[in-house]
Amino acid sequence: MTRTLWTQVCVAFFVSLTLIILQTAISKPRKPVADEYLYISMAQELNTFGTFTDGRFAKKKPDSEPVPGRFFTPLYPAFLSVLSQFSTDVEVFIECHYRKGPLKGKECPDIPQTLQLTQAVFAAVGMASVFAIALILSGSGAVAYGTLLISLFAGKSAFYAGFALSENAAFFGFYLFLALGVGALAYRRTSLFVLCGAAIGIATLARPSYLYLYYAMIVVLLMLASFSRFQLRWKHAALFALSGLVVLTPWLIRNVLQFGELSLTSGYGGFILVQRVSYNAMTWTEWFVALIYWLPDFGDKLTEALIPPELYVRLNYSDPTSFYQIGNKALMQETLAASGGREGHLGYLLREYVLADLFKHFMVTFPITLRGMWIGKYVALAGVLLIWPAGKVMANHKKLLPYLFLVLALLFMAGLHGFTSVNVRRYNVPLIGLYSFVIVLVLNNFMSRRGWLPEWARTSPGAK
Repeated sequence: MTRTLWTQVCVAFFVSLTLIILQTAISKPRKPVADEYLYISMAQELNTFGTFTDGRFAKKKPDSEPVPGRFFTPLYPAFLSVLSQFSTDVEVFIECHYRKGPLKGKECPDIPQTLQLTQAVFAAVGMASVFAIALILSGSGAVAYGTLLISLFAGKSAFYAGFALSENAAFFGFYLFLALGVGALAYRRTSLFVLCGAAIGIATLARPSYLYLYYAMIVVLLMLASFSRFQLRWKHAALFALSGLVVLTPWLIRNVLQFGELSLTSGYGGFILVQRVSYNAMTWTEWFVALIYWLPDFGDKLTEALIPPELYVRLNYSDPTSFYQIGNKALMQETLAASGGREGHLGYLLREYVLADLFKHFMVTFPITLRGMWIGKYVALAGVLLIWPAGKVMANHKKLLPYLFLVLALLFMAGLHGFTSVNVRRYNVPLIGLYSFVIVLVLNNFMSRRGWLPEWARTSPGAK
């Protein structure tokens, strides 16, 4: 990776940061809602008591001192806590919303600009990573900048910078993981494998589902190292695994010392999975309707115009009879009681609801995975259709392996979220980077073959 590539990535970062700050500046002031209060409560209790707790999910008596918890991973609450030490606005924001709660939170400050600006930097790093991926794979600055601009304007980078959600930290690590992984497989640089492992460790400390991608990546690297044609060595897999473990180790040691168990979280998996298994009760008619209803932008309107309400009403989030509401309330309480509490909840759900009806669970995973993949609306529709043609272009440029890494890592997470959660679209925001890249790449290749582009704008075997 030459100095020229790093220079272009730095330019892309500052372009992204400028646009994200402008987008954030013109957005309406807002107050936190729903899940944001979880992280705010954990940050305030970390400030007050010096320990990671379960925040609003903790089981405690009123006015009692919170006890250590591990329902969530620590990175985002720790970030909020640290930022509040340097910013009075953030400190007041966290304290007020913690004290008032969601019902009286309207009396507290809006999301502070300091928090938004800091998260804008995280988002700009993500967008610079998308630019680097496009540049490494295509070798074309035109493709890379086209990918960047579509990602910025079709994506949610500026949008989530204005939210107190863990996605800000998780996507920061995940985007870096993708860019470093593409670079590592394109150039076979040992240092990039090390940094790639550290990046997925960061993402995992923000959202525990990335732990499974970390495991999967180790297996894939070991398999690739078994074949000489891929020019990978065992040390690449070992160093990737080791660097990821180094990032995770402090939190794991803390959990061993305080709970006697070597685990990232406890209780979170069951809480998420029960919402998902509720959807397994859908009829096969509802399964087919879901494929249309969950299409981006027009899917719900088209369904409502053509199909009786009883066939789609349970597919939305808000109706009291919806799968989501049942999973989040009645089924949650029923399964918690049957399993004896949080500790046995996940195992109970896996036995009684997943393994007991595995075929139905897999089938329902398909439309739920697609629902999450339609992030970016029409960009998503075009992107999904062009993943295969873009692969052919990458094969011609001998960049198929890093391209497959990019595609499969993103699809793995989308599928995992579809298998274990309700897969809300915000979980899959990084897919927009892939969609943007394949759209620009295929269009560039089409125009290049017809001689409609100057030589400098065409793809080449890849940036060095």
